[in-house]
Amino acid sequence: MVFLADSNIDAIERQQMSAYDKTCVIYPDHLKDLERAITEIGAGKKVLDVGCSDGQVMEIIAKKRNDVFGVDLSKNAVEIAKKRGLKVKVGNLLEIPFEGSSFDVVFCSHVIEHIFDTNKALKEFHRVLRKGGKLIIMTENLNSLKERMLFLFGRTPTVMADPSHVKFFNPESIKKELSNASFKVEKIKGTQIGFPIKGRCFFTHTWDFLFPTWLKEKMIVVSVKK
Repeated sequence: MVFLADSNIDAIERQQMSAYDKTCVIYPDHLKDLERAITEIGAGKKVLDVGCSDGQVMEIIAKKRNDVFGVDLSKNAVEIAKKRGLKVKVGNLLEIPFEGSSFDVVFCSHVIEHIFDTNKALKEFHRVLRKGGKLIIMTENLNSLKERMLFLFGRTPTVMADPSHVKFFNPESIKKELSNASFKVEKIKGTQIGFPIKGRCFFTHTWDFLFPTWLKEKMIVVSVKK
């Protein structure tokens, strides 16, 4: 087991802030994943987008007639979101600046892998959700076909190569984390299959139905507050 000094943790958090300080880029393949995840929200819900960045995902969720709020650590990103007319606050996901039992859905897209204290963050998500509320998490799958191929050929898995990623999940590990935080997993959907090719990575959504969830590049994890 490796223990990180507080100074090392601070350095990683500063690196994360510099990488995500102003805006996020939603690539076409990621947009397809987002659309699949957002269908799990439904319509007419009060939704909190945790790690909302500049609010691009909030706008997509709002198109489904949802009342959407956001929270992000970056002041710059939040200012951009506010200029879009969105309801956002600056805040740490370990101390979310909203009252308990306030939301029907918490939406967490590619954020959980950046948080050291996963359990504390999940308990905060649990706190702000109403009874029976839904938590939707999108994150990389360490057991995916692409990551296995990279391991096989002696290369660093993509999820581990990103210096801002401090946690790595597969279906079993994320189910355990959610259970420890008093969530019941309803489903884990796989999406996107990646094939590592020199100089770039090829993704497909055309054939992703052919493989079991545990081989897919991304996970959409849907759970409910116990």
